[in-house]
Amino acid sequence: RGSRRRGNSVPVDDKKVTPSSRPRRILVVGEVGDGKSTLINALRDPEKSDKAEAGKKARGVTKQISEFIGKPIDGNEIVLLDTPGIGDLDVPLQKLFVLFEERLADAEVDGVLVTTPVSNAYTQGAQVVKFLVEKGFVGGSEKWDNIVLVGTKNDKADDDDRECFREQVVPELFASAPNKTGAYALVEKSDYSDLLGCISRLPGASIEYERPSDEVVAELAEQTKQSREEAARAALALDEARQAFELQLAEEESKRVVAARVQRARIAEEERKRVAAEQRAASVPEVDEMERGVTRSGGRGAPSNDDGCEDCVADCCACLQQETEICGWKTTWGKLLLIVLVIVVLLSLLGII
Repeated sequence: RGSRRRGNSVPVDDKKVTPSSRPRRILVVGEVGDGKSTLINALRDPEKSDKAEAGKKARGVTKQISEFIGKPIDGNEIVLLDTPGIGDLDVPLQKLFVLFEERLADAEVDGVLVTTPVSNAYTQGAQVVKFLVEKGFVGGSEKWDNIVLVGTKNDKADDDDRECFREQVVPELFASAPNKTGAYALVEKSDYSDLLGCISRLPGASIEYERPSDEVVAELAEQTKQSREEAARAALALDEARQAFELQLAEEESKRVVAARVQRARIAEEERKRVAAEQRAASVPEVDEMERGVTRSGGRGAPSNDDGCEDCVADCCACLQQETEICGWKTTWGKLLLIVLVIVVLLSLLGII
């Protein structure tokens, strides 16, 4: 038989399904917040059905199985069955199976749409739906042909999410199906073409629902409870790890701030020492110049009265001779001035002046 791939769907038969004489009933199931009601609103006929209540609520939105008239698909009239979300706080798992039994016991189901966000891993709701199909619907392995996995909120997913959805989520849901695969579609608010193709290729044979035994349902409820507790513990551990990481980042930032302050103080101290050293170095030439001046003057101070006359006269003569040479006074006037100065000094020493 030939096969084709439409959009994100797995290969399906090319055989055209003959329009049914009765409306085709499509059951929509999934976890709370998976986008079931939004999907219903996209497929319903607004002239024949009111809008399904949709949105985010902690306790879920849909509380009963509600029926909506859908737009015809390939000549077939469609009836959509919106169900309470798995995990709804007001609709425990046991009550949900009772609702299925009451609504589906005497009614045929032509297809089951299992919703799960593309960006989420295999959810708890998908596990319950897998159990519902395996234990609640009869028809052998062929019943999996009536199941379509719908990846919702595709516009909020990235390529890694889509790859995970195809490579892990799809095989997990269809683990009991032949070849461990089945039909799936990725949808978003502006594009449901993939899903419409999958619905149009649903087999003509319907499937029937049988309520699982109370023991099986109780076992599933216990497993679901344990899964939720494990998820809660995992979320708590993740939150604690996040807080510890944030605290570590804060401590490291504090250390960096302190280290930066110490570094700035060290640089400031080194700059202060450098400036002081430059100032000291600048004052050394002045001292050297003063010392050189003392050396040029003979290295001696003014003569005292206690010194000998000869020494004083010699010193004065030497000094005057040195100054005369420095100034270049090698003239007659210079010599006369030198003689006068010598006479004045001698008279001063003798006490005459």
